[in-house]
Amino acid sequence: MAQREIYEKRAEIMTKRLLSRIYSLEAKALEARQDAKKSMQKLNKNVNWDETLNKLKEERENLNDRYQELIKASEKNWNEMYERFGEYTDRLNSLREDYTELSSDWLRILNDRISHLEKMANESGQNIGGYFNKQVGSLKDQVNKLENQWTGIQNQTTQQWKDFRHDVDQELNAIRTTISNLYNHFGKSGKDQQAETEKKEEQ
Repeated sequence: MAQREIYEKRAEIMTKRLLSRIYSLEAKALEARQDAKKSMQKLNKNVNWDETLNKLKEERENLNDRYQELIKASEKNWNEMYERFGEYTDRLNSLREDYTELSSDWLRILNDRISHLEKMANESGQNIGGYFNKQVGSLKDQVNKLENQWTGIQNQTTQQWKDFRHDVDQELNAIRTTISNLYNHFGKSGKDQQAETEKKEEQ
């Protein structure tokens, strides 16, 4: 009995944490659905936010149901219910909606950094040359490609989803490397801006 109480307390903590996360995702989805920022319009059109909100609501209700089933389980089937609860919470820990939410932030930050690089180039008075313009143009194309890739992500199979995440992660790393190299052309002020935006990405 003592062991069951310990595990149920852990389950309660896990449930509250996941519910908090789902509520946060629902708030972000509502916000994104109403987002009218130019840089985000394409992404917001590519993601069906109503469908995302419905899925999050369903997951929230399922999580509550699984937790209540665990608490009310008899001694005979409690172990089985606890295992099922664990499998369900493991799946929730890799919600696609999490990645969708992060993608909005990533794309916003990337667009902001590209705009900042262009502003620095215009204000520097330096002869930047064709290389810089070519790199910035390439960055814009890459970010545009990422925005287009988010079309229909919620409907992909598990394997397609894994492949998608792998490709996007590689693309993001390539874009961040290019941005970092371009900031190096502008010295300390550029590096300070880069460090500040990287902190935002980590939050």
